[in-house]
Amino acid sequence: MADGVEGLRGAEFDRAVREGSYREWVASAEKVFEESGVGGTPTVLLDGQQVGVGGALYDHDAFARVLRDAGV
Repeated sequence: MADGVEGLRGAEFDRAVREGSYREWVASAEKVFEESGVGGTPTVLLDGQQVGVGGALYDHDAFARVLRDAGV
């Protein structure tokens, strides 16, 4: 996949992948995500409550209504 991102590949990137330099960070981030109860991305939480379900995150006017209804 990295080959498809312009400017990403290089000696430093390849070494980090080969050596697993960010393995602990990835595992930690995954654990936090799993414990959050969020089912996927994108997800918007407002005061700890999920908003914008049902496709509202993908429609400007619908999301504006969600925010307005929440008092934002």
